[in-house]
Amino acid sequence: MATQKPAAKKPAVRTKRTTTAAKGKKPAAAAASKNVAAKAGAKTNWKVLAGVVVAAVIVATAAIMVGQSEASASCRSKTLKQGSTGSCVKVVQKYFGLKQDGIFGKNTKAKVVAFQQGFKLSADGIVGPKTWSKMCSVLKPGVSAHKSMAKSIGCTLTGNGSVYYK
Repeated sequence: MATQKPAAKKPAVRTKRTTTAAKGKKPAAAAASKNVAAKAGAKTNWKVLAGVVVAAVIVATAAIMVGQSEASASCRSKTLKQGSTGSCVKVVQKYFGLKQDGIFGKNTKAKVVAFQQGFKLSADGIVGPKTWSKMCSVLKPGVSAHKSMAKSIGCTLTGNGSVYYK
């Protein structure tokens, strides 16, 4: 008698679903709800984006105003010397045509000393009230670059050539 081999198992065959989802199409209700959600999300995203932009503008404006007030109103009240750093040092460096790195080094001190000697001030290389005042008085109101510098220092040039601190 011959032995028979057991029958091989047939692989399971899945039948295709005939629903619209199986054909790659979404049911109308699901598609409609997704579109509504997408539109609502887009509106929300625009509102959020608009809020972020407004906040960024406010922060940037405040930062500019703070930077300007520090570089003008408080510079004339600060005493700067070798080793000082910050925006007021940059104002001094700009005044003397130096690289504006914000560090009061030997080159900045040398320019300050030369300026002080030229105007018969105490040539100590320290930018204090007398040096700030003299820096303002040298500026001319008709020169636009001088007007800008006067604003940076914190002094005002008038049309008749007089200079005063704000």
